[in-house]
Amino acid sequence: MARASSSGRRVLRVVVILIAILVVYLGVAALWAYMVTPRVVMQASTPRLLALGSLPAPTVGILLRVEDPSFRTHHGIDPFAPGQGRVTISRALVHMLYLDRHDLTGIAGGLQSMYKLVDRIAGPVDLGPDAMALVVDARLGKNRQLQLFLQHVYMGRHGNRQIYGLPDAARAYFGKDPRQLSRRETVTLVAMMIGPNQFHPVRRPAALAERVRRIERLLQGGCKPRGLRDVHYRGCAAGAR
Repeated sequence: MARASSSGRRVLRVVVILIAILVVYLGVAALWAYMVTPRVVMQASTPRLLALGSLPAPTVGILLRVEDPSFRTHHGIDPFAPGQGRVTISRALVHMLYLDRHDLTGIAGGLQSMYKLVDRIAGPVDLGPDAMALVVDARLGKNRQLQLFLQHVYMGRHGNRQIYGLPDAARAYFGKDPRQLSRRETVTLVAMMIGPNQFHPVRRPAALAERVRRIERLLQGGCKPRGLRDVHYRGCAAGAR
C-alpha cells in the first residue's frame, strides 16, 4: 500500500512538472509574440497592404464563411468551429508571419527558431501558435488581420515561382486585378487556400472544381461540415446527407 502511494505521488509530481513546463512555454510564447508584433507587422505591411474596400463586395464574406466562420467574434482561436477547427485566420497569420516568412534577429530570432523547431516536431499538438494567436487577435484589429492574411496567404506554385496573396493569385491564375474578380473566381481562389498545390487550377483542375462545388453548396446553405475537422467539406459532397 505504501509503495503504491509513493508511486502515485511520483506520478503526480511528474504531471505537475509537465504542466508547469507547458504553462511557462505558453507564457513565453505569448510574451514573445506581444513583443515582436510591431516589427513583424511593419515588415509584412511593406510597401502597403491590400485595401479591403477595393475587393469585390462578396470577397470577405466568402472567405470568412469558408475559412473562419466565427472570426468576428472569437479571440484568436476557436477549437469548436465546424470544419476549420483550430485553424483560424489569426492562427494562420502566426504561421505565415511569425514562424514562416519573416526571420527575426537577436534574442527574438533565437526564440523564433525554437518555436519553429517545436512546431515542426510537435505539429498539431503544439499549443504555442494558439497562445500567439490570442496575442495577435488582441493586438491587431480584425480588418488588419484580414488585410495581412489576404496579402500573404500561400496560393501555390505557378510556373517557376511561388504565389503569395490574393492579388498575386488573381493576376497569376486569371490575369486580373483582384478588383475585377467575378464571384466564381473569388470562390475558386478561396477554395485553393486549404491546399493550393493539392487544389491547383492548372495541375489539379478536377480536384479544385469538386471543392468549388462543395463550397458553393455550403455558401448556399445546402450543407454543413461533418464535425470539427471536416476541412474538405465531405458533408457537402454530391449525394452526402
